[in-house]
Amino acid sequence: MDPSRLPELSCRDLLDLLASEERVPAGGSSAALVVAIAAGLVAKAARLSRSEWLEAGGAVAQADTLRVRALSLAQSDAVAYEDALATLEGIEKVEPDRRDAAIRDALIRSAEVPLLISQTACDVSLLAADVAQAGNPALGADAGVAALLAEAAARAASHLVEINLARRTSGRRAARSWRQRPRRRPRGRSPARASTKANPRSAVKPRRSRRGCRPSPAGTAIRHGGRTS
Repeated sequence: MDPSRLPELSCRDLLDLLASEERVPAGGSSAALVVAIAAGLVAKAARLSRSEWLEAGGAVAQADTLRVRALSLAQSDAVAYEDALATLEGIEKVEPDRRDAAIRDALIRSAEVPLLISQTACDVSLLAADVAQAGNPALGADAGVAALLAEAAARAASHLVEINLARRTSGRRAARSWRQRPRRRPRGRSPARASTKANPRSAVKPRRSRRGCRPSPAGTAIRHGGRTS
């Protein structure tokens, strides 16, 4: 699947793709898409608050910027994840003395995009809280839903970061576990534990709640009207 096609897909096609046997998009792209949806809700709530909130226009611009960024990260994650899987599957073709480094680098690259997704999700969640507090009270519930969606996406993306950074120390074991992944889940084991052996993004304990969110440098600039790269 070509990640550049993600923005062009209908909702039905996207859901069919997520449920298919295609390796991407997967968890990271899903988290980023949830962030984009949350940012869209924030933008809606802010747009409908213009008559009673002087800063609504700025909140709209911030939410739209975050939505575009999240959609781009959904595409980037699909590319990074596919590259990591390709490295793990083809590791036998790499010179033996370079295999551990190749695996480590691939997993680190695969963790970088989910980290950006998590940071963007925190920015959306914090902006949603601002809109819920200062915007149109009739749209407070929508802003609240946006904050909850962004919080969940931040935790999901952080989960992927933890997994990839933890697995970078296992080197060849990570590649071996991917090549020997079970086609069916063994009986008597939870799906989460089974997935731990199945791919470089597997289950760990979720991170703390949105109380631990801090705006990224880009998010801080956006929230204060600054320019971002």
